[in-house]
Amino acid sequence: MKDIIKKLSLVVLLGSISCVEDFKFDVPSDARGIVVEGYISNLSYEDQLAYPKDPEIFELRLGYISDVTNMRDEPVLGAQIELHGSSGEVYDYAEIGEGKYGLFYGDVKAIPGLEYQIVITLADGTIIQSEMTGLPENSPVGELYVEETKKSVYEYRREELIISEKDGINLKIRTAPNNSGSPYYYKWDFYTTFIKTAYLAAENSPFRYCWTSSIYYYKEYKLLEDIKGNAPSSLLFLETDNSHLNEGFSVMIRQMKMAKGYYQFMNDLQIQGEQSELFAKPPFNLVSNLHSDEINVYGYFGVVSEDYKRWYFDKDEVSNYGGYKEGCVFDDVPPPYPASCFNCLQYSYDGPVSNQAPSWWDERYLPR
Repeated sequence: MKDIIKKLSLVVLLGSISCVEDFKFDVPSDARGIVVEGYISNLSYEDQLAYPKDPEIFELRLGYISDVTNMRDEPVLGAQIELHGSSGEVYDYAEIGEGKYGLFYGDVKAIPGLEYQIVITLADGTIIQSEMTGLPENSPVGELYVEETKKSVYEYRREELIISEKDGINLKIRTAPNNSGSPYYYKWDFYTTFIKTAYLAAENSPFRYCWTSSIYYYKEYKLLEDIKGNAPSSLLFLETDNSHLNEGFSVMIRQMKMAKGYYQFMNDLQIQGEQSELFAKPPFNLVSNLHSDEINVYGYFGVVSEDYKRWYFDKDEVSNYGGYKEGCVFDDVPPPYPASCFNCLQYSYDGPVSNQAPSWWDERYLPR
């Protein structure tokens, strides 16, 4: 490998590997093949150090698709993967495990004016290649603003459908200007971090406040074909009667500006998921820029312009903040109380929990 793990520690990197969507593909029973998921962007690992987030390496995931479950359920091991640039550079992916492969270079990123492709050689010699793809012109994350609103929520209680109105806010974005005469294609996804409070711990206890993060808090991504720029678009709804808002709540918004083909692929996946929920037959012929003469290939390798912006919920800026509290502070909840009421490190969520504030956390939103 060329200067592999340049200026980086493998141990540190494995704690901050890039997340990619765990796609579901519905395919005909005679179309069993392989799924490829991954992208590179204009922001290297080192570039990301300047952002209020944990840096991530570029990751590629490979899995065999089952003709029974139509999901990637068997990781592809032992593959050799190379990233090729149109100026002759070649970078090797390192196998991480469980079908994951990473580019462990501190300074590798997509360069304007160049094109890139991946070349995958499976353990049995099967070759998979992507088309050469260039980097879209970068656009910064636009203006973020909130609108107070209500949302109908559908819940089943004792097998009865209950419809209720919930107070909340819509986080919205106004996109950058577009004077190109051609559409811009955007994708936004979200990584949430919030403060969990052990309300029965002492005020000065090091175990009273903890920070935890979740890639699943907002599972859906948002897409937009932006023709003229300055377009308002809703990103996410946040219910304000929500205990996660009590001491601090933040969302890192990742914006990807992409080529039309990658956008169509993401849009098809989104439609497929919505149709599945409605018991309709989803499409299987998704757009792809990958091919092989020996095996069916699904997925897409993207080259995107990436930008990030961190947003913090500010309870003082909205009138419908609910101020909801945890069960361990209600007078009518009898002991014994759960351990998390006394030690926030005992709080269980899908992400890491720490009683140390992230280095990027804005001091204005520390507990007060």
